[in-house]
Amino acid sequence: MRVLVTGGLGFIGSNFIRYLLDKYSDVEVVNVDAMKYGSNPNNLKDVEGDERYTFVKGDISDYELISKLVKDVDAIVNLAAESHVDRSISNPYSFLQSNVIGVFTILEAVRKNNPEAKLIQVSSVTGDTPVLLRDKKTGDIFLTRIDFLNESNYHQYEALTINEDLKVEFMPISGIVSHPANEIYEIEYEGGGKIKTTGSHSVFVFDRNGVREKYVSELREGEYLVTLLAFSRNGFESEHVLRIRDYIDPSEFERNRRVKKSVEARKKVLEILKNGPRGLKELTRISGISYEALKDMIEQGMITKKGRKYSITKKGLEELKNGMEETKYRIYRRILNLPSDLEEIKISPELMWLFGLYLAEGHASHTEKEMKKGLKKVVITTKDLKALQKAKEILERYFRYRKAQIRRKDKLGTYQLEFGGKILHAIFSEWGANSRDKRIPNWVWKLPKEYIFKLLEGYEGDAHIRGDNSRVFTSANESLITSLLWLCRLKGINARYVRRICKNMKGEFQRRGEYDLVMHDLVISSENYESKIVRTPHSKCIPLELVIDLLPRYVVSKYRNKRNMLIGKEKAKKLIGRRYSRYVTSDIGVAKVRKIRRIKTNTMVYDIVIDRNHKFFGGNVPILLHNTDEVYGDIIKGSFKEEDRLKPSSPYSASKAAADMFVLAWVRTYGLHAMITRCTNNYGPYQFPEKLIPKTIIRASMNLKVPIYGTGKNVRDWIYVLDHCEAVDLVMREGEKGEVYNISSGEEKTNLEVVRTILDLMGKDESLIEFVEDRPGHDLRYSLDSSKIREELGWKPKHSFKEGIRKTVKWYIENEWWWRPLADERTLHPTPWKLRW
Repeated sequence: MRVLVTGGLGFIGSNFIRYLLDKYSDVEVVNVDAMKYGSNPNNLKDVEGDERYTFVKGDISDYELISKLVKDVDAIVNLAAESHVDRSISNPYSFLQSNVIGVFTILEAVRKNNPEAKLIQVSSVTGDTPVLLRDKKTGDIFLTRIDFLNESNYHQYEALTINEDLKVEFMPISGIVSHPANEIYEIEYEGGGKIKTTGSHSVFVFDRNGVREKYVSELREGEYLVTLLAFSRNGFESEHVLRIRDYIDPSEFERNRRVKKSVEARKKVLEILKNGPRGLKELTRISGISYEALKDMIEQGMITKKGRKYSITKKGLEELKNGMEETKYRIYRRILNLPSDLEEIKISPELMWLFGLYLAEGHASHTEKEMKKGLKKVVITTKDLKALQKAKEILERYFRYRKAQIRRKDKLGTYQLEFGGKILHAIFSEWGANSRDKRIPNWVWKLPKEYIFKLLEGYEGDAHIRGDNSRVFTSANESLITSLLWLCRLKGINARYVRRICKNMKGEFQRRGEYDLVMHDLVISSENYESKIVRTPHSKCIPLELVIDLLPRYVVSKYRNKRNMLIGKEKAKKLIGRRYSRYVTSDIGVAKVRKIRRIKTNTMVYDIVIDRNHKFFGGNVPILLHNTDEVYGDIIKGSFKEEDRLKPSSPYSASKAAADMFVLAWVRTYGLHAMITRCTNNYGPYQFPEKLIPKTIIRASMNLKVPIYGTGKNVRDWIYVLDHCEAVDLVMREGEKGEVYNISSGEEKTNLEVVRTILDLMGKDESLIEFVEDRPGHDLRYSLDSSKIREELGWKPKHSFKEGIRKTVKWYIENEWWWRPLADERTLHPTPWKLRW
């Protein structure tokens, strides 16, 4: 096989040539290199005498030369590129010349002179936004901040979105991306909604043609956003059962002496009976078990008694094999005084009322002092004595708990209901132990609408009922109010959010120095409680123009005089009769934009990627957002895949992206047999001293300060250069025409971690580290998903970072002859992008 390698005197190119010559005896390599910055003849000094190797000095922009060289080769591996990001900032033209025009020249030379040859081109919303997720495995639903998602967990979840019929459903998340922003837009909209996003992000709005995406920077006050108001999908709602076993930690069995002693006796009995039937005296003498315990084992079906002899059963043998787990559980239940037949408690509207009352007025033992004392107490405090009496009855009926007590707390008519025990404490603590910790358990999201109404009814202890019969629920816990609002909207219960500041708070707040207290209101509108609706809220409306062709003329003329031109979906449904409109039957409504502000800031913004759908609901009041598919630039969560869109963030990466587009265009237009590989950060022998790892080793060996850009938190996936070479070789031989292959090790390290590792290997003190000004356009994180090349071609890296960096440090220390002539002031400069190149 004859291979033309361009840029073979560079870091990756020289390692690739040496790799080919070492691995294959029948390979011939032609190396064309312009001998510019970064090229070093010493990189291949050891192979100069190899008759299989030929060097040609030349530029890849020289069409005549490249045409001549490609005529008699089987493959071309293009590694010729200007590759220093810092220099691309001060001199972008040279990068355009080599990385774009050079690639164009190669493509045309191959197309016209050797179209059968293989060509391998080697190429290198704010975090507090609430989103509703569903666990793919367990089905659990929960509301969380978008920055909860990360590279290791996003694939486990689905996000809430809408389908083509405008029905709400969950769809798998295929990625989570993020980037820093220095300017954001804060959008306030109807329902008390507020969301912060970049101007380049898109939201969905209603217009005369339906629902469409719109850049936030183009959004105007008065436009209608798409908001959530139902989840009508059949099969989503289900009942729930509380299982006692789920609230007991198995490790507690091992720590309980009574359990251990009793289980040990039963285990001895089963081991004795494995060898044949035995009498009572022998069993009690050897195991120490009581007659009552033997009777219990018979009741559980683990042993039988025939005459005076006891024998082991199949169930007993299984229990012995399983480590006596069921026995431990049963004995521990008995110690907790749980009724033997109380294993499951079916959730009912009545129980949800009790949980709502606890959410409003209850608390559970949770302090360190209480936990040390083993207190497992739950207290509900209110002036509503009837409510406490009802709660006590529910506890007796559902949990068989008869020890609950109602006491008068003070002379003002305040009462307390006290109850407890390990299981009840655990069940109620799921809802939070105190006011700041209150939350909605995951299982609540799937319950039917009537159960949620009962929850709200119980929660009315924290509510004010207005004259129009609407309810205002107030809490200092913003997370709880946001969760309740999402829960209501998911069930088609119209609700909105209000933020209030209470001035000059006294008492406890004054002692803590908090004179102003932020309170959060959940307002459940009156139409949820009244059959007669005075006005349909906007969240239950759609623009009139979307159904205007289906409405009677008198209705149209009547609405034309209205200012907002909206129509309630229920009214529209009645007026259009049997005629179908997906907007009328949809799970969405409108939310009018109230205010838009541009804010200068330094923050991270996040985005969920949902393949083929590109929509997800987010915000404290849910609105429909568009995922931007940002790729191949900066990524904070997840890893870029081959099909993701390129979004370069420096002149260097822009030139590489342009070259890739040329290659793919030539494949499609002219049928060239070309492939692209994209790799993460390489390191290893012969890397030019300007790069982070060799620069760190060299400066540290000279006891010079080691510069780190910014905070050193920029993350890269580091791959040992020989692993990259093996991957390129595999693509060259087995890769599919027109395909892109990502190459990564999966070992991510911050720049600071890398430098510290090197200093530790060299026995140098970390005081050598010096943080310097960050370079412009510096990607915070760069990560590639290499599952495609691993699964389709069977490649995987052979070197761990620990092994590879040790080899690299050793090589540079032992080969000063190679780097010493290159280590001048420019290459070792702390901030090279500031220099004039």
